[in-house]
Amino acid sequence: LLSSVEPRLNLLILHLTCTVYQLISSRRSIMNLKTYLPCSAFVSYFCKSPFTIFQPVADLGYYEWRLAGEYKCLSEVTFTDMTKCISRTVTQPPGIIPLERINEQCPKDFIGFGAQRYPHQFPHLTSYLAPLYVAVVHRNIDLDSIDFVFGGSTLDMMASSRTDGKSAESKYVAKLVPGTTTVAVARYSTYVQDYSSPGFQFERLATGGKFFHRIKGEGRGPDGPVESMHIHLMKVGKYQVLFSSEVDAVDDDGIPIEIKTSHPANWGTNILFQMISSGSMSIMAGEKRKSKKNQGASSLVSAFQWHLSKVSRNALRNQNVNNIERNVKTAMDQLKAPNCLKALQSGEVMEIYFEDKNMKLRTFDDPSSVIFPPRDVVEEMLQ
Repeated sequence: LLSSVEPRLNLLILHLTCTVYQLISSRRSIMNLKTYLPCSAFVSYFCKSPFTIFQPVADLGYYEWRLAGEYKCLSEVTFTDMTKCISRTVTQPPGIIPLERINEQCPKDFIGFGAQRYPHQFPHLTSYLAPLYVAVVHRNIDLDSIDFVFGGSTLDMMASSRTDGKSAESKYVAKLVPGTTTVAVARYSTYVQDYSSPGFQFERLATGGKFFHRIKGEGRGPDGPVESMHIHLMKVGKYQVLFSSEVDAVDDDGIPIEIKTSHPANWGTNILFQMISSGSMSIMAGEKRKSKKNQGASSLVSAFQWHLSKVSRNALRNQNVNNIERNVKTAMDQLKAPNCLKALQSGEVMEIYFEDKNMKLRTFDDPSSVIFPPRDVVEEMLQ
């Protein structure tokens, strides 16, 4: 019924359904009901936003990715390697502390206490196999119903019809999920993650910790650090997309919140699409300046929180939304076109690039650019 209704009316009906469900569930113990309705606040945003191609379908909740095990190339990862990193329990990310408690501590210098660096390699490089496994095996989603799996940076790439929005080392690659017609698109980049950076320090402060707190473990055992992941399904144009994103924190209602140490002037559509991909309804940002006490150091001078609607207005004020939506739909159509599907069916990882706004694919020769473990591992996990 809903698929035949005008998109905006469709969203209003969905919002009413989610609201009624939440009212009922707050009065009855029906948490075990296998219903994965989208967040009503998320649906409400799209009812009022200038976007017309996005429709939340299902909120599939959270899972944990434990960064445990030896460093490996994804081509060497086994079924056991994957499953020991994925928590089978539905866990919720840490809660955010009140904004007032953070600002009471400002200004506050970020500190140097020794780098906590991890290479961008499994298990610190996750695979889209993890959210697919949780969605298909533990949330009973039909794999054939998923047309794409990607994140917010891919949305931003499609919206701009450019792949050079990030660093020169970043590239976008595509590959079919082995044995399916589901297209996975990922941003490929070689870098080292440093959990002692100001961004991670602010994240720890915003979730009740301290700047100097260290993450547990070194990523090579059961005490390795844990990332909270959120997955949800959305209709984007005519396609169904599985979004998977790391979640920094949640609010009192269990809804994801982004945490950043950057200025809204630098966010653009990148942060907006990141919030859409993670299902976040707000962002808490810390303002950084040069420290007045310690030369060469930076200081947290204040923190503020913006709702998704305000982030959207900020990102889109100088943008043509019709062009953004057309670019996204065109990019997805091109990836599903016969010539691209034929290239992807080779099983190779393909690099995405644009010529005159037209998306094209070429073979990507970097052997470390694998998106998935070996085919037999994928098939065993998704069977």
